[in-house]
Amino acid sequence: MEVEIPAILTREQQAKAKRYILKNHIYKIMAYVFIFIGLFLFIVFYTQFIKGDVFNFIRNPLTIFIVLSPFIPSLVMLLLSKSSSNKANQVIQQARMNS
Repeated sequence: MEVEIPAILTREQQAKAKRYILKNHIYKIMAYVFIFIGLFLFIVFYTQFIKGDVFNFIRNPLTIFIVLSPFIPSLVMLLLSKSSSNKANQVIQQARMNS
C-alpha cells in the first residue's frame, strides 16, 4: 500500500512522515504476529487452567489475567501503530497549514 505524501513537504518533513508511516506498518505487522501467537497461547492456557470448567473464572479472577495476558503485546503494538500514524498525520497537516 503506497501512501501519498504531499509535495508541499520539505525533504526533512517527508523523511519524518515516511519514518512514521514505516513505523506504523511495522507495528501493525508485529501486532498481527503477536495476535496469532497470543491466540495459540490463549488456547494452551485455556486448556491448562480452565479444563472445561467455565466457573473457574468466577472462583479465581487471576485466571482471567493469565488466560488473556498473551494479547497484551499485540494491544501495545496497536497503540504504538496508532500513535505513529497520528504523528505522520500531524507532520502532513502542519506542512499544509504552513504553505
